[in-house]
Amino acid sequence: MIAMGVKPEDALSTELKKEIDKVFVVGDAGGIGKIAHAVQAGFKNSYELE
Repeated sequence: MIAMGVKPEDALSTELKKEIDKVFVVGDAGGIGKIAHAVQAGFKNSYELE
């Protein structure tokens, strides 16, 4: 597998935040990092959903 890109892309979350109260950005959309951190962030954010 090859993953390319070195800058976060969060344009979608910026637009969604205008209409939705709770928007969580995880993974490379929030910042380049390791997959384990992205999975952990997604797991933790899932508990904040109502």
